[in-house]
Amino acid sequence: MNQKIKDIENSLCTLYIEGKMSNLIEKYSYSDKIKQYLNNLKLDIIENIDVFVEFENLDKEFVENFINRYEVNVMVNNSIEGAPVVIEETPEYQKLIGLVEYENKSGNLVTDFTMIQPGSLHLANGGYLVLDARKLLESYFGYEALKRCLLLNKIIIENLKNQLDIIPIVNLKPEPIPIKTKVILIGTPEIYYILYNYDEEFRKLFKIKADFDYEFEDNNENMITFVKLIKYIVQEKNLKDITFDGIQEISAYAKRKAESKKYLTTNISSIIEILEQANQIAKDNKNRYIDKNDIKLAIENKNKRNSLIKDKILSLYRQNKYIVDVTGFKIGQINALSVVDYGDFEFGRVNKVTVNTFCGNGNIINIDREVGLSGNIFNKAILILTGYIGEKFAQTGNLSFNASICFEQMYGEIDGDSATLAETVALLSSLAEVPINQGIAITGSVNQKGEVQAVGGVNTKIKGYFDICKIFGLDGSQGVIIPESNVDDLVLDDEIITAVKEGNFNIYTVNSVEDCFDILLPASIKKGRKTNNFDYVEEKILKRLNKFKDNKEKQKKE
Repeated sequence: MNQKIKDIENSLCTLYIEGKMSNLIEKYSYSDKIKQYLNNLKLDIIENIDVFVEFENLDKEFVENFINRYEVNVMVNNSIEGAPVVIEETPEYQKLIGLVEYENKSGNLVTDFTMIQPGSLHLANGGYLVLDARKLLESYFGYEALKRCLLLNKIIIENLKNQLDIIPIVNLKPEPIPIKTKVILIGTPEIYYILYNYDEEFRKLFKIKADFDYEFEDNNENMITFVKLIKYIVQEKNLKDITFDGIQEISAYAKRKAESKKYLTTNISSIIEILEQANQIAKDNKNRYIDKNDIKLAIENKNKRNSLIKDKILSLYRQNKYIVDVTGFKIGQINALSVVDYGDFEFGRVNKVTVNTFCGNGNIINIDREVGLSGNIFNKAILILTGYIGEKFAQTGNLSFNASICFEQMYGEIDGDSATLAETVALLSSLAEVPINQGIAITGSVNQKGEVQAVGGVNTKIKGYFDICKIFGLDGSQGVIIPESNVDDLVLDDEIITAVKEGNFNIYTVNSVEDCFDILLPASIKKGRKTNNFDYVEEKILKRLNKFKDNKEKQKKE
């Protein structure tokens, strides 16, 4: 009788459930696995019909645990339109491939399928996953897990602890999920080339490289895009609107960051920083809009906050502890310009270059190189200088002089070739025994033919020398010599532009070493000459070299 009653209940239950389940089975008929699950669900409900009949009379905890078996753990919700785009900020192992969580019950670790958590790869399946390459490589086992999933074309959820334990605990083993995801790694060129050269699997998986330029050209189309970007930042950050003059000022700042008046930087974070600070200044002043003055003040405040070391160095110049001449004429001395870069702040530094020349065998000694305070590029520049001097004055015989070159009061390492022009001019001045203008500082690279080449940081260098000239007073005789090829890089501060317009400061451009002497020689020497001032210097050098040669021959005879 009990069996017959059981059969009748099962028949009634089957009849009832069939009507409910048929719609679901038809809806998901495209998936054999879902159909199989629904059929198994139907059989399980029929088999446990007693629990449903006595539902209200059973223990509450038992009922809750029983009902859990019919829950659905929705790991990924694909209700969005289009392909998903997931940006994973912390690409750790379990953040990428998911994990099985555990619950502590009476001192025991318990888990079930409802505690299976998805990873970024699940969420981005069928779409795009964006990862920071540096963070991915820094994560423990994250990079290897990502490669394994991409190579196998499926995601296997496995707790990292189980891979490390000698005796792993019993764990659920979710079925591998097929994956079709485009993974985008964002990082520096250095990271890309390290992975490309040392990881063959990286080459196989990441075949498309897209380089982002650090600057973009200043044209109408790009400026419209730039203004739209500023507008987007204003709306996204809830900032005040910016006036036309404010837009011009922030674009000038972007050009200074790019070190060119023809290009703007793509370092958007630095622009956002200035806009946010300018917005606060506008709020404090109760301005309706962010204007030019707010932008300028934000830039000025940022520089002040970061300029402690610069201020200390300027103080040393002010106290004459760093010796520099910005007026008068001297032989074998010149002010060279360099850049000190601390990452978040850079400033121009003035270095006095001195040269002594005397009778010898053509050895040009750089003191900084001899004591190991110079880098490879700087050492190369000295050899280039030697080649230029050799071609110029040793065509009919050996050089008959020695020279020592020194960056005075330089106590750290120096590198780069932007001081080559200054060293060459100072050397020629010493050889010719002709004085040169100490108010004119020089920056520029030189090749073996005496042609002046472009250098970096030209705006910073000009600003650095201008600040020092202000300490001792601008009298119109000061200025800088820069390569002609650096003209397009000039994006100067308003203060310097005003000083140039008023004749208190000068910026000269040259194409060759010879051009410098049209600017640097005293007026008494240049009087009556137009562009052949170097002929005078060359003549004086040849006379002195012949004098050295005669003295050496005289000594040999003696």
